[in-house]
Amino acid sequence: MKRFICLALAMLMCFSATLALTACDDDHTHSYGEWETGVEATCTSKGVKSRTCSCGQTESEEIPATGEHHFDENDVCAVCAHSHVFGAWQEVITPTCTNKGKQARHCACGASQVEDIPAKPHTYENRFCTVCWGFEVGRVELKVDENGVKWAQDYWGDWREYDNIDLLDGYQDEPVYVLYPTGGDLSLGNEFVQPEPLDDARLFSVYERNQTVQARLGVKLVFVSEPGVDNNAQSFALRVKRARDAQTNEFDLIASCPRAYGAMLSLGVLQDIFAIEESYIELDKPWWPRDLSRDLSINGALYAVTGEISMSAVDKMASVYFNKQILDDKFASDAAAFFAQNPHKHTPQTGREGGDTASNMLYEKVLEGSFTIDDLIYLASDSYVDTLIDGVVSVDDWFGLCSKTDLLSALYGASDLRMIEAAAGSSVLKVSQDWTSEKAQGLVQKLSALLTTNSYFAVTTTKSFVDVPFERGKATFFVGYIQHVEDMLYNDCLERFGVLPMPKYQASQPHYYTMVKEYSLFSVFAGFDARGDAKGTLTMLSAVLECWASEAYRKTTPTILKTRAKWYGADKLQMNVCEIIRSGMRFDMGRVFDSCLSKGVCPTFTMDGLVIQAAEKNIPWEEQYPQYLDYIEDNLAVFVASLQPTLVK
Repeated sequence: MKRFICLALAMLMCFSATLALTACDDDHTHSYGEWETGVEATCTSKGVKSRTCSCGQTESEEIPATGEHHFDENDVCAVCAHSHVFGAWQEVITPTCTNKGKQARHCACGASQVEDIPAKPHTYENRFCTVCWGFEVGRVELKVDENGVKWAQDYWGDWREYDNIDLLDGYQDEPVYVLYPTGGDLSLGNEFVQPEPLDDARLFSVYERNQTVQARLGVKLVFVSEPGVDNNAQSFALRVKRARDAQTNEFDLIASCPRAYGAMLSLGVLQDIFAIEESYIELDKPWWPRDLSRDLSINGALYAVTGEISMSAVDKMASVYFNKQILDDKFASDAAAFFAQNPHKHTPQTGREGGDTASNMLYEKVLEGSFTIDDLIYLASDSYVDTLIDGVVSVDDWFGLCSKTDLLSALYGASDLRMIEAAAGSSVLKVSQDWTSEKAQGLVQKLSALLTTNSYFAVTTTKSFVDVPFERGKATFFVGYIQHVEDMLYNDCLERFGVLPMPKYQASQPHYYTMVKEYSLFSVFAGFDARGDAKGTLTMLSAVLECWASEAYRKTTPTILKTRAKWYGADKLQMNVCEIIRSGMRFDMGRVFDSCLSKGVCPTFTMDGLVIQAAEKNIPWEEQYPQYLDYIEDNLAVFVASLQPTLVK
C-alpha cells in the first residue's frame, strides 16, 4: 500500500513539472493571430473558425449559416436543394388614383419579393374624382346662361365662369417654351412645373391646370428655368436679351419677378400684348384683376399680365385676420346697437356662428361694402394690456393689432391710392398725385392714432413675422398675407379666427382692393419662334395665357384658398369674403419698379412703405414726402428714358 502511494505521488510530481514547462507566465497577455476558417459555412449549416496565440493557446468560434442560397438555372440551391416557396402577396402601401402602391410576399427562409401595385383609376362623379378631386381632363360640362356666358364647375362643385377659347386648329403637341425664374420665394417649380399627379392637393391642381391647357389647345408646355429673383433679376433679363440678339427663338413666354420684368422692359425684349391682332385675352374676365390694364399698361402698351395665373400672387394677397372671441367679448354692446338698426342680411341669426355678435357685425359691414379703416382703428384701439405688469411691451401682452410696416403698406393701395401710373403725352410714367394728396395725408393721420400706441405690436425677435400674439389668441387683428394661415393651421385658436379684406378708406369707395406684394408677371417674348406665321403664333400664345389664367381660376386658386385657409368653403359666409379678397387683386407700378425708384438712397424704401413709416412715427405726411420726392422723380426719369426705345410705336 505504501509502495502504491509513493508511486502515485511521484507521478503527480512529474505531471506538475510538465505543466510548469507548458503553462504561460502569470503576466502573459494573449496575442491572437488572424481568424482562419476551418469549416466553411453554407446556406444551412454553420462553419468554424479559429485563431492561435503565440503561446500556443487556441480559441474557436462558430460561423453563422449564410442563409444565401446559390441557385442554379432551375432556381434550386446547389448546396441544400432549397427552392423558394412564397406566401400570398400582402399589400404594404395602398395605391390611390394618384400614387402607385406596394405589395410583398415572403418565403420561409426569409427571402422577400416586392412589386408595385398600379395606381387605381379615378372614381369620377360629375367629372371630378371623389378621392383626389382631380378633374377629368378633356371633358367638361358647360352651361350657358341667358347672356351667352359659359360656366363650368370647379373642384368643389361651384359654378365659375368659363373662357371663350375653342380648340385651336393646326396644333398637335406643338411645344410652347416657357422661361421661369428660380430663387427666393418665387422658386416655383411648384408654380409652373408639375409633371406628375402627386397626392397633394396644391401640386395636383398645378398638374391638372397644365394638363387641361395642353389638352384643350393641342400644345405642349415646355418649361425652362433660370435663376431670376432678387440679385439674379438683372442676369435673368440679360439671358433673355442674349436670346433676342442671337435670334435663337429659345422662348415663347416668359414668367418673371417684378424686378426682372423692369429690367427686360428697358432692354426691349417683350412683345406688346395689346398689339396682338387676333388675341384671345379678355381682360374683363374674372380670372384677370379688375384694373390690370390700368395698373400695368405703359403709354397704351401692355407688356405683361398677372393675377390668378400666378399662384404666388394668390399666396401674397393682403388680408386682415381677426379673433372672433376677443371681438365678441369686447364689443357686445356695439353689436347689439348695430343689429337693433340693421337686420341680418348676410349672417345667420341662430346657430353656432349666428346671433347679434360683433363678428357678425363685422361680416355684415364687409359684405355691405362699408368696412373701413376707421372701423379697424376703432376696434383695435384701447386694447393693450400689460399682462406681466412690468411696464415692458412683449409678446406676452395683449394687443389690438399685430403687423409690420411692409405688410401694413397694403393699406395705402387698399385706400384706392396709387404710387406710379401711366401718363398721357410725352412722359411714359409719373409719380401719381395720390402720393402727395390730402387723402394720403389723411391716411397717415388716421393710422397714427393707432400705430403710435401700445395697442399696435410691430416688433418681435421670436419669429420672422409679428403674428405671435395673434397666434396665441392675444390680439384682435393681424394684417398679413392669405398664406399666413398656414402657420396657424394646427393652432388651438384656429376656430376663433376669421379673415377679412383690407378695409376701404371710406365706405363710398367703389371696391375693396387687395394689394399683392410678390407675384410672377407673364410676358410674350419678342423673339418667339414665328413658326412660319407670326400672326397665327401670337394668337396661339395669347390663347395659352388666357386658358392658363382661366384654368387657374377654377383649379389652383380655389385649391390654394381651401388648403391654406380652412374656412374657405367651410361656410358660404367666409367663402364670400374670400371671393371679395380674390376679386379685389390690384397691382401698382410703384411696387413693380421699387428697386429703380429707391436707387442711390440708403436705406432703400417703397413709396407706400414711407406712408406707413410716417404714421408709425407720427410725422405729418406733408413733412415726410418732400424728403424723397426729388429722388423718386429723378430715378423715375432715368428709368423712363431707358424705356423710350422700347415704347416707340
